[in-house]
Amino acid sequence: MPSTRPSDLLPDFSGRTIDRFRLLERLGKGSFGCVYSCVDTSLAKDSARYAIKCMLAPEPGSRDSESFEREVDLHARVSSHPNIVTLHDVVRAGPYVFMVLDLCDGGELFTAIEGGGFHQKDDLVMKIYLQLLDALKFCHDHDVFHRDLKPENILYSQSTGQVYLADFGLSTHERFSHSRGCGTSHYMSPECIGEDSPAKMYLNTANDMWALGVILINMLTMRRPWHKAVLRDPCYAAF
Repeated sequence: MPSTRPSDLLPDFSGRTIDRFRLLERLGKGSFGCVYSCVDTSLAKDSARYAIKCMLAPEPGSRDSESFEREVDLHARVSSHPNIVTLHDVVRAGPYVFMVLDLCDGGELFTAIEGGGFHQKDDLVMKIYLQLLDALKFCHDHDVFHRDLKPENILYSQSTGQVYLADFGLSTHERFSHSRGCGTSHYMSPECIGEDSPAKMYLNTANDMWALGVILINMLTMRRPWHKAVLRDPCYAAF
C-alpha cells in the first residue's frame, strides 16, 4: 500500500477564511502541502489573487521547524526581486501553517519546456535565461543559496514572459556545503553528488550555477542531458 504523505492529512480548505485570507479553489498538491488561490478580505473585492501554500505546522523546536523558519527567513530576504516569487505573509493557525505568495498564471517552467514553448525560440530562451541569472545573482549577493534549482521550482508567465524563482525549502545562507545529494539528481553538480569528487565540501554558488546550466540545456533541447553527473552515467561521461 502507498504510504501516507503529509499533504494527505490536510483538510479541504476551499471556501475557508484563514486570518484575513479567503481560500478559493485548490491549484495543486505536493508531498508536503497543497496550494490554493486566495483573496485578501481586507482589500477591495477586485484586488489581486494570491497563492497560499498550506502545510502541517512542524513541531516547535524540531529539525523540521528549524528548516521551515530558515526557508521563510531566506525567502523573505530576497523576496523583493522582480524575478523571485514574493512572500507576502506567513500565517500560523493551530496545527497548520500558510505561506501567502504571488500567484503566477502560467504554472511551472517545466510545463512550458515539455510543451515545446521554447523550441527554436532562441530570443525567448535568452530573455528568460537572463532573468534567471539576474535573480540568482541577487540571491547570492544576499547570501541565499537555493540548492534545488530546476524547472519545477521556477514559475513562468507566458502572458508577460517573466519567470520567478520559487521554493526555498532547501536554501541555505552558508557558502559551502558538506552534505551530499542536496537537491534533485538531474541538476546536482558533480561536487554535490560526490561520487567522483574527493572534496569534503563544495561551493553552493557553483552548484546553483551548474543547475542553471542544465536548465538552459532543458530549454534548448526539451530534454535533460543526463540522469546524474557521475562518470558511470554514459551521457555525462560523453560530456
